Amino acid sequence: MMVTFRNLVTAPNKVTVVLQKIFGRDATEIAVGTLSAMTVKVLAIACIFLMNLVIVRQIGAAESGIFFLCLATASFLANIGRLGLDKSVVRFVSVANAGEDRGSVHPIHRKALVWGASCCIVIGILLFIFRSSICEVVFDKPFLEPVLALMAFAIPLVGIYTLHASSLQGLKEIVLAMATLSLLVPLVTLVALLFFGASDAAETAGIYLTACVVTVCFGCFWWYRATPRGPVSGVFSSAQLRRSCLPLWGAVFCNQIVAWSSLLLLGVWASTEEVGFFAIAQRTALLTSLVLIATNAITAPKLAVISAQEKPEELVRVARLSVRFALAGAIPGLLLIIVWPHRLMGLFGADFIGAVNALIILAVGQFVNNATGQVQGILSMSGNEVKVGQNLAISAVVSLSLGFALIPYYGLIGAAIAQAASVASQNILGVVQIKKIFGFNIMYFWRSHNY
Repeated sequence: MMVTFRNLVTAPNKVTVVLQKIFGRDATEIAVGTLSAMTVKVLAIACIFLMNLVIVRQIGAAESGIFFLCLATASFLANIGRLGLDKSVVRFVSVANAGEDRGSVHPIHRKALVWGASCCIVIGILLFIFRSSICEVVFDKPFLEPVLALMAFAIPLVGIYTLHASSLQGLKEIVLAMATLSLLVPLVTLVALLFFGASDAAETAGIYLTACVVTVCFGCFWWYRATPRGPVSGVFSSAQLRRSCLPLWGAVFCNQIVAWSSLLLLGVWASTEEVGFFAIAQRTALLTSLVLIATNAITAPKLAVISAQEKPEELVRVARLSVRFALAGAIPGLLLIIVWPHRLMGLFGADFIGAVNALIILAVGQFVNNATGQVQGILSMSGNEVKVGQNLAISAVVSLSLGFALIPYYGLIGAAIAQAASVASQNILGVVQIKKIFGFNIMYFWRSHNY
């Protein structure tokens, strides 16, 4: 029998009962959920780190730069192709699963999957058709074409397994959601690289594509294994889903600009070696957000239910709890990067030590992300998707403006500054919006109530 996070939290064991009496049910659920999700996320981060290390060691800085640039392009397009449905799915599946209408869980998932997969397939086809023009005109690097062609096939696969992960998150199957979203692709890629190896970026892309196929299969299996049994209503309003996801689609587009524009613009103006340096530094800086990502996985569906039940005091308490957990994990990670940056980057080769300053800048930007907590999640889970879009639009402008201004002249450092500044501005704007809408400052993490 599969052990789930929900079983762990609700099980009438002595440890759970004692923890709930001391810290309360919300804190216990977030702590247990964070620990469960973080266990998977630690494995995922370890696999990603080792995967990146093996890729760089096997194919070198230049070829790894080609792979990471094509991966960034495919990831950017796949996230846009999901139409903003992933957060909407978490919200609606959470509410449906917590209420009496559990039969609508399947229709929500099915409708989102059809919409998202269809759009991703169209985008993948267009990328495959116009790959030559993109490589020559946009990046001025014709040698990217065979790798970009393979990555076009990954776009619908990434879209599908991400939506499966969002649906599992809505069911509070946090471990399965995190495994689908973050663990399986790097794990399978790492194992395949160790067993079969790769000599260039194209072979690496082929292995990555195979890992995406495996992840889609597991995501489908876990979803149908975890979904509630019983009658299926077969009814969920398309208009309701559309009203939620379309504002988020704009937000996702802007968020992808924040996440990937620095690397993509670096690919336009710099060498593939510098792209590889930046990609490794960016992924290493994410170590500081390990606990935040894990905490968000459990608090997102919880915030959706609290918002639907209109419990403002509980919303404040859960939001600030998430910040406390995030900071507890972020501070050691930031110190590790600041104190030993040369050792961290040196693991990938002597050439990568030149990206030390970029790593520190990116880590500081991620620390601001941790200090502000799940601001975007609170807004989107409470029906304020338009506000999320507005905040991210401003951050996207910051990212592009700084990218165009700095990257042509300062290369790697310019890309790091643009990335860090846009991430920080995005979350600070979210703090301001939450203060306006709900009347509390989420950064006052030492407070438990709305004052």
